[in-house]
Parts: sequence; structure tokens; C-alpha cells
Amino acid sequence: MRTSNAVDRAELIADEGAPIRYFEVLGTSHDSFSGALRDAVRTSARTIRNVRTAEVLSQRASVDMRGDVETFLVACKIGFALEPPSGERLGNGEVLPPEIESESGSRDERA
Repeated sequence: MRTSNAVDRAELIADEGAPIRYFEVLGTSHDSFSGALRDAVRTSARTIRNVRTAEVLSQRASVDMRGDVETFLVACKIGFALEPPSGERLGNGEVLPPEIESESGSRDERA
């Protein structure tokens, strides 16, 4: 089975053999398709750690009654590197620190 070049590049971007997980997201912009892609990546990076790659799946634009482009939309696949459980070694030999308890007593895994 042949993989796409985008997937091959994503594998090269992965941190020292960390597996890459993907999800799809829609980005929007009033200025350009590249702005819509930036929106998708930035929004994803605010809620997902280790964002490493983005693959554009489709582009479209909404057009107003005068025929002017209102909004650029980009559907893309975002890839992020998975982290091993706390205390396990990463591919580069680094060990993730154990979970840290916050002042409220809840567990904080983003240390």
C-alpha cells in the first residue's frame, strides 16, 4: 500500500520516533486560504500539545450576493506527536517527569 507524500513527511517530522496522531479541523479567514490554514493550526495548538504537521484536505470559499469572497475555509488534517506515559523514556532517551499535583490537589499532567 502506498502512502501519500504528506504522511511520509509527517513521519520525518515526528520527535525521535514518537507516533503521530491525526484529527481533522476547519480553519477560516476573511483574508486568504493561508490565513485559514494558520487559523486551524493556531487553534489546534492552543488545545493540543505537540502539533507537528498540517495537511490541507480541501479549500473552499463562501461568496456573498455581489460575488465577493466573504470567507476562506480550509479543511485540514492536523498531526501531533503522542507522549509516552509519565516516567517512560522518549525516543531520544529523555524521561518525562512524573505528574505534579497542583495546589488544589488535582493532578496536572502538563508540567
